[in-house]
Amino acid sequence: MPVEASSGNGWVIRVYGVEDDPKQALASATWFNRPILESLQRLGLSRDEVWGAVQEPTLWNASLFP
Repeated sequence: MPVEASSGNGWVIRVYGVEDDPKQALASATWFNRPILESLQRLGLSRDEVWGAVQEPTLWNASLFP
């Protein structure tokens, strides 16, 4: 997908696992076919860092990519 940044325009590729549903409820959501909360914990990321004040946290609206 195309993105705009202060340093110029570019492209970002988002990669998901085959079974990942980016709009699935957080409790049962997966990212790269693993539970997303487990993956975030391994990466040292808290729920607040990834979703902030988002009403419904899902992989779809996670702030994982700049």
